[in-house]
Amino acid sequence: MKVKYLFASLLLMVTFGAYAQESAIVKKYGFKSAIATINTELLGRTIESTAYVDNYGAQTSQVVEMNVPLKGNVKSATIVRDGKSYTVNYTSKKIEVADAIEQPDFLNPTAAEKEKYNMKELAEDSVLGKKCVVYILDTDYNGAPATMTVWIYKGYPMKSETDTGIFKVTTEVTSFEENVDIPQDVLEIPDYKTKKKK
Repeated sequence: MKVKYLFASLLLMVTFGAYAQESAIVKKYGFKSAIATINTELLGRTIESTAYVDNYGAQTSQVVEMNVPLKGNVKSATIVRDGKSYTVNYTSKKIEVADAIEQPDFLNPTAAEKEKYNMKELAEDSVLGKKCVVYILDTDYNGAPATMTVWIYKGYPMKSETDTGIFKVTTEVTSFEENVDIPQDVLEIPDYKTKKKK
């Protein structure tokens, strides 16, 4: 159960940092590229992942390696591009694909988005010395309604606290480099057996 929620929290984080329109490159962030190390804490466990952002957020990947009971070390990634989300398991060589989950545009949120997500600006703060705008909004976590507080830097979530009413999930960027070269292999979809995510 813990593993299921951990993967869900990682997907939520990468989705908030990943959704893009299909027709053209939409500048979701105020930087062209970035590499970030992210810590996710849930149910007493901390998972470290590495996020890659390219083309202003048109393509992203979040890679994690973790020890899963009865399975050993598992390497996986969530790659979001062209309006699709690909969950790649490099260990089992399988891929699940689904439509990317639409989330608000934190770089330039519209009045309609603010109303839809009950999105409110709380304050200004900093993470890793980066000036952030702090928002609170309604969201969805693994199919259940939740409230999220998120620290946004140039449209990118540097920190988040999600409360489902039953448990809390926190994510925080612990290192961040922007406008850097991104290794293209982390954005490639491997030629693995693929199925649609239910």
